[in-house]
Amino acid sequence: MHTHMLRTFVVAASTGSVAETAKKLRYCESTVLYHIREVEKICRTQLFERQTRGLNLTRKGRVALDISQQLLRRVSELESLHSRPAAGASGRTVRRVGGNLASRRMAGSSVGLVLGTGKQLLADQIERSE
Repeated sequence: MHTHMLRTFVVAASTGSVAETAKKLRYCESTVLYHIREVEKICRTQLFERQTRGLNLTRKGRVALDISQQLLRRVSELESLHSRPAAGASGRTVRRVGGNLASRRMAGSSVGLVLGTGKQLLADQIERSE
């Protein structure tokens, strides 16, 4: 799954409208619907109740929204690493060692690592919330 699909899902949840989501993200409505369907496939559940007046999150949709927002925040943190101080000043460095990720903890930082595919992790998190 791509982050732009998660962003589409998050915006659709906040607007409750395919048309408004498409306008905000500058997508056509069919693209918004495609992104929502793809996120639902990955989660293996319906995330919205589709009504003539718009989109309403299901209970599992609310859980997926919370997880998606957390993931997008984390992606934003990763994208902003280039503007942070060099390793050793603060933060955390990550190095690839023998095909595995190894990390070194630095002052004032805390990062968790969970292994698996994005699809597996999101679906597992939703299932655990039931």
